[in-house]
Amino acid sequence: HKQTKRLDNYLIWSSFIRILSNLPTNKISMEIIDLIPVWLDSKFNTMLQVMEIMGKLFPRFLTDNPDDIQKAEQIIWHLTEIKKEYEKKVLKVDIYLLQEFFKKHLNTIAEKCSIKLGDIFVERIKEIVSTEYEGTLNSLYDCGEKNYLLGKPVELFTYVLSQILLIKTKKEPKKVRQFLKSFFEDPHPIFTKISLFIIGQN
Repeated sequence: HKQTKRLDNYLIWSSFIRILSNLPTNKISMEIIDLIPVWLDSKFNTMLQVMEIMGKLFPRFLTDNPDDIQKAEQIIWHLTEIKKEYEKKVLKVDIYLLQEFFKKHLNTIAEKCSIKLGDIFVERIKEIVSTEYEGTLNSLYDCGEKNYLLGKPVELFTYVLSQILLIKTKKEPKKVRQFLKSFFEDPHPIFTKISLFIIGQN
């Protein structure tokens, strides 16, 4: 398929994901996880594949096994990927599906995944906004209560990153401190805002 691009059938991909979701996690290699971009590269709607990944495949990896956690982090990497479409940067996955996904799993993700997960969201935010970002972010205090505030990728990723760091402060305060230190040195004002929010809460 990678060579010919002939197999573009969302029913095949979603069935494939459903089968994987019923296998032991140690039988699902990182190489298979890295096929997610193939499943989501389609001229058709990819909602069915995304829902199978988010609802059935991903939760299987939220265990205490370090190998499973690495795969969970890699799935998040793929689900949050950004592509160029008509000179605009857009998410590969529908933002409302991502909202629901993080709403459901955010606490468990923050508790079980490593602090390196934060790097994914830092990278995504930097892909979306320039150093001279002039937009006005909604208050991070309000975002948790008002879903409509998370309707833009930069708002959603900023909120998710802040919540991950907030939860991590309880168990890994030194690592979070290093993150915040690097944020204050970053030219993006978004990261200064996140840092001040975390410090204000702790």
